[in-house]
Amino acid sequence: MKKTLLAFSLLFAQPLMAIDVSHTPTAITIDGVSESAWNSATWHSMPHLMDGTLPSSDVDFKGRYRLLWDENYLYLQADISDDVLIDTHPDPTDKYWDDDALEVFI
Repeated sequence: MKKTLLAFSLLFAQPLMAIDVSHTPTAITIDGVSESAWNSATWHSMPHLMDGTLPSSDVDFKGRYRLLWDENYLYLQADISDDVLIDTHPDPTDKYWDDDALEVFI
């Protein structure tokens, strides 16, 4: 049984990804406006496809994100362009992961 569990855990294991996150001494205002504190943060691409087919071009889909932290919060700023928004569920809390969505796992 232990060998089987180990085999399955290796099968589903993903390579670890570590990025450096810049610190901000002041809190970020969440208002959709990019503050100067973001200038110290590095943009990272979104090369991960969870479902469907790979985008044919940057017109089809492109995305990037950057992170900041202070003593209380981890902040995420994302810039996403998609030529077709898939939103098939009227209730935004119902199966949102089946549609176009940004999901963050920490």
